[in-house]
Amino acid sequence: MNNVFGNQTMDAGIFQQTMFTNPTVDLSIAVQATLTLVIAGTLAGFFHARKAASIRPIEALRAD
Repeated sequence: MNNVFGNQTMDAGIFQQTMFTNPTVDLSIAVQATLTLVIAGTLAGFFHARKAASIRPIEALRAD
């Protein structure tokens, strides 16, 4: 990002800031985001899988 956008400056009226000079993410934020996505994906998959498992295969094939 620095190679492409590192030389751009943003003028906010009061101050100027160089974009993407050192983009970082705190480790706790990265862990929280990862855990949130894992939990959301697990819950989304679990409810649909539980519903699909409760249907008998012959009933599922007959519906199509």
